[in-house]
Amino acid sequence: MDCGDFTATYIIKSSDNTLAFFKTRGLPDKMTANVAACKFRLVISKLGSQWTISRVLINVIKHTIKFELDKEFDEIKPDGHVSRCIMLAGNGGKQLIQKIFAEREVKVIYDFNDSEAVMTATVDGVTGKWFLVKD
Repeated sequence: MDCGDFTATYIIKSSDNTLAFFKTRGLPDKMTANVAACKFRLVISKLGSQWTISRVLINVIKHTIKFELDKEFDEIKPDGHVSRCIMLAGNGGKQLIQKIFAEREVKVIYDFNDSEAVMTATVDGVTGKWFLVKD
């Protein structure tokens, strides 16, 4: 399935249940509150068939993934851990769906409309949401 053009910078405006998500994901307690409270920007770009999604905090890229739709890739986490992933298009091309194949599968859905995005991440039935607006 083809995807819409989501290339833009999005700024987080609010979040819901992110602390519980990160705890369930297994982040150390010391890091969980800091990460859950982060106000980041999501920068999405595309060159040819390669997409890039970067999470930027205070003008420093903290996490970047590069991928092609429907092809498995390795995601290197900020802590150096590597997970096998795949990114799919969904909902008539209005979503990017990332499946992370780790010890426990994580699913991240990026829902887009003209001016906003919602990033929903789920692990072991616990879901965290980030609500973003285009910059």
